[in-house]
Amino acid sequence: MASKKKEELLQPDMQTQAQPAAQSTYSAEGLNSRADVEKAMANVSYRPGQQVTDAADALKQWQQNRPADYQSSYQDKINSLLGQLLERENFQYSYTRDPLYRQYEQLYTQNAHNASADAAAQAAALTGGYGSSYATSAAQQAYQQQIGGLASAIPTLYSLALDTYQSGGEELVNRLDQLNGQEQNAQTLYDRQLQDYYTQLQQKGEAYNDAYAKDYGQYQEHLNRLDTLHGYYTAQEQAEISVKYEGYLERQETLIRHARQMEETLLPEDLPYEEVTGLRIEARQKLMKQRPRSLAAASRIPGVSPADVAVLMVFLEKHKGNA
Repeated sequence: MASKKKEELLQPDMQTQAQPAAQSTYSAEGLNSRADVEKAMANVSYRPGQQVTDAADALKQWQQNRPADYQSSYQDKINSLLGQLLERENFQYSYTRDPLYRQYEQLYTQNAHNASADAAAQAAALTGGYGSSYATSAAQQAYQQQIGGLASAIPTLYSLALDTYQSGGEELVNRLDQLNGQEQNAQTLYDRQLQDYYTQLQQKGEAYNDAYAKDYGQYQEHLNRLDTLHGYYTAQEQAEISVKYEGYLERQETLIRHARQMEETLLPEDLPYEEVTGLRIEARQKLMKQRPRSLAAASRIPGVSPADVAVLMVFLEKHKGNA
């Protein structure tokens, strides 16, 4: 019966049995006495199981995988383009500083000289090969016509320069828009990576907490079983002591009752000890001299034996009805 009771105490509770869990590293097997249990209780300590260790390692390793702070690959280029846009001067045009105008000027000047020479030659041919004021005038007119064409090209050159200025600004704006788009995409990708990191960090933290709670729960259950076993063995020892010393305790209780009875049995002050037969002479003399008030007091007088006390008890019982 005791062995069956012990087996019941060693069994985990029904709720623990119903839940699948990792093999416990705590055992109460081989604890066959209260001393064994007390030794186990003194040495027991929480030891993280493999699942807790694995979860802790996974959490620690993942914490080291946090993405570094965001570093833009485009911001310097964006700042440079913004500086170029902000530092652009307002459009100004001077044809004297226009390289294209100078090319036009060389071309038109050359054409004017050629036209003047042709006009002079044609005028000279008309006059028989001799120079005249007519030839000179024709040459000057041809020259001025060509130079006048150069002046009419200036508005066209102005429009071309303005278009070039505006297209340059638009190109800067387009490049800036493109870089801003790339920057936004890179920032979005980084934010997504950071969010994924923290999501998995939370999952791994929860996995560790769950593993620790289950593992530490097994440790608490082990402590409870040890405490229960300690109570079981303590009660068993007390029961064995009670059985072993039952006769002794009964005798002690009898003696106590006898001593109490002797204390409560009073001796009359005028008790005629000389009439009590069976008393030894020494006991009679000491009793007559000290006149104890109870049987207990009489038993404590040196020279009064238990047999003398028994004689007194018999005497008192015989004379109880005559009192």
